[in-house]
Amino acid sequence: MPTLLPVDDLASLYRATLVKMDRAGGQGTGARPRGWDKLVDQMQFYQLALRVTPDGRSAITQMVDDPCPTVRSWSAANALAWDPEVALAALHREIGSGSGASSDAEIVLREHIAGRLNTAWAPAGRPPRRLR
Repeated sequence: MPTLLPVDDLASLYRATLVKMDRAGGQGTGARPRGWDKLVDQMQFYQLALRVTPDGRSAITQMVDDPCPTVRSWSAANALAWDPEVALAALHREIGSGSGASSDAEIVLREHIAGRLNTAWAPAGRPPRRLR
């Protein structure tokens, strides 16, 4: 996914989308709030743009220590593709934290171990305007 945005800008947009997801309350609830799928697709567009460069992958990996549980857990899930040691440690921490993201981290870990986790999936719809 080519983009003209600098990595720092993409990383900020990726994180901001994850913070919106956290505020929407979809982590660990089973039932996803209205607009959740759109936010997930938006996050995925940014994640795909970031993961194509070493600096972009590094930006995501650094977010496994973010104060926001949703940012931590989704970033750890995405970082499994290029930095499994760091990502696995972050997922285990998240599971032990008892945060709203801990049950999602458990699911990510289970899917990763089973070989079913795909973090390179293509989102539906059009990319956010900033990526067009």
